[in-house]
Amino acid sequence: MLSAPDFFYEQSAAFPSFRAEKIAGTGFYRYIGGDDDRLQILQADIFSPLLTRELVGGNAVSDGVAAVWDRASLVAVQPAMRGAYIAAIKRLCGPRTQILLNVFTYDQAAMAGPPFSVTDAHLAELLPAAEGWNIKLLGSGPAKAGSMMVTSNDYIIHKE
Repeated sequence: MLSAPDFFYEQSAAFPSFRAEKIAGTGFYRYIGGDDDRLQILQADIFSPLLTRELVGGNAVSDGVAAVWDRASLVAVQPAMRGAYIAAIKRLCGPRTQILLNVFTYDQAAMAGPPFSVTDAHLAELLPAAEGWNIKLLGSGPAKAGSMMVTSNDYIIHKE
């Protein structure tokens, strides 16, 4: 798993310096990098009620996070917890938030997980078009999960 400080160390050419700020009363950290503080990464418990749109820089009506990068996080969440996980993501999103999502699909009977298989039907149920969510498959290809070959799918998701 890549931590926020690791990201800044690996991207040192683009972000030669960064700072960490502990967010009082939460146990969360905000990592800020770039000369103009243009990149901020929040390290937090996604299920915590303390994690709000206001905390990430928005307000109750607009803004929220600019982008979410979910690199194989949804597939690590127990299927029974997916709704709570996506509800937490939605709570942080503003009207222009873009989500880059990476998931795996495979015959769930062949491997107990994690990672757990997430199909197009699962995504449509979690992020329904009736709520304005637009899910677009960017690409798909083979990947290895443990000793099993799976299909890795990358999506871009936003509200219309």
